Parts: sequence; structure tokens; C-alpha cells
Amino acid sequence: MNERNLNRNQKEIIKKLSVIAKKILEPSDKETPYSENKNIIDFIFMQSKEWKEKENIRLTIIDSKYSTNMNMRMYGINDISKKLKCFNDQNLLENADIFLKNINSLDKNRNNPIFALFFGSYGMHKGDVNSKDSASSIISKYLFFLTKYKFPIFDSLVQLSLWQLFEYPKKSDWYTFFENICYINNECNINNFDILDNLLWLWGKIDKGNYSLILNKDDYSDLISKLELKSKNSKDIDLEMKLKENDIINIINNNDLKEFINIKNFWKK
Repeated sequence: MNERNLNRNQKEIIKKLSVIAKKILEPSDKETPYSENKNIIDFIFMQSKEWKEKENIRLTIIDSKYSTNMNMRMYGINDISKKLKCFNDQNLLENADIFLKNINSLDKNRNNPIFALFFGSYGMHKGDVNSKDSASSIISKYLFFLTKYKFPIFDSLVQLSLWQLFEYPKKSDWYTFFENICYINNECNINNFDILDNLLWLWGKIDKGNYSLILNKDDYSDLISKLELKSKNSKDIDLEMKLKENDIINIINNNDLKEFINIKNFWKK
């Protein structure tokens, strides 16, 4: 693990950003698309405790709201569901806790069922029976909600943010990723995977110029109308919005979001 050596001031900035990110994504006075999706998944996890097919239903709603693309892999969700059914919720909770406590000891974790879940291969691509692949993202999100946000989320946006903030590799294996996240959580005295995920996810979304899940429909519609975007497809729209970041700062009526963007840009310099 090649962690970036942060000074005291940098650690304080990281902690401050995490608090601001929480206020942006989950404000107390209204819902954002991010908080709405999170609340829906929370509700499903709570209501489904005694459901016969709870694993499949939970995975399906996570895939739908978080766009993990597992539905694009034939039989993927069913394969993961079968693995999860080998354990009850309490057993998964206990092993997830042990997994994180032993995160710096790969040898100890190799026999943990959580390790086996992440190490496994699931689903296939059409016409290729040998195309099974891992499912680190959706499994981590399943454990995130099952543990009431006490398990980190493995996500490509978060990996991008780790690279920009801490100079970690843009891509890493899932175990190294969890080592890094746990280190940052402790080193920056955040001690909350939910808040840390808010920071890293929001950082990644803004860096890509994608505000669609950050702002509610009215605020987002107002923003793109005032920007007078010329692009038509999704990727080009995000790129154009990224280039117009200074205009966005002047348009949005959200001081927390303005502050987050300004601190982010100062950090990158």
C-alpha cells in the first residue's frame, strides 16, 4: 500500500470535505436523487429481512439504483444470490466486521467467507461460458447497506478520487482498495465509511462534470438551461459541463457545493 503522506492541514481539509459532502448529498431540508436512492435501498433491506428471495431482490434494487451493470451479465445476480443464501444476515454481519478488523492481514482474511464472496466469479456473457467475472462493486454495496454503512463501497468513481486525492493507482484490486480506504478512514480521523464514501463519490462525480444525481430535478434543470449546452449525448454533456465549471459555480444556489468545488480545485493544484 503506497499511501500519500498527508500533513495535518491536509488531513483537516479532507475531514472538512467529508462533512460538506454529506450536507450536499443528504441535506436535512430536502431529498437529492442520491439520498432518495439510498433511502429506497435502505427500505428494501429493512422490509425484506424475512423474505424468501431477499438476496435476489436486494441485489436487483442495488443494481438498478447504483448502475453496477450486473444485469448485463447473464445469471450474475442469481449466482451472487445463491452464494449469499449460504449465510444468514447475522453471519454476514459478523464476518464483515472480522474482515475489516483483519484488513491488514491478508493471511487471516483468506478463510473469511467475505473474502470468498469477493474472490468468486459470477455470471457470464452471452455465448461465452468461460466469461465469468468478479462482482466486487455490487457485493460491497450489499454489505454497505446490510451493515448500516459500516462497510466501504468499491466503486470506479471512488478509485478515481483516491488517485487524485492520495496518489493511489487509478485502478487496484479489491483487497488493496479496502486496505487503502480503511487506512484513510482512520488516518484522517473520519471513522465513518458512509461519510468517506460521500466525499470520494462526490469528488469523482464533479471531476467528470456529472451533476445529475447531486442536484434535484428542478435545480439540475435550471442549471443546464442557464448553461445553454450544445451537446446532445450523455458523455459530451458531462464534458461540456466540466469545461463550464466556473459558470456552474456562479449559477448554483448551493454554498456548500460551491465551497466543495473550490476546495477540490485548490487541492488539485
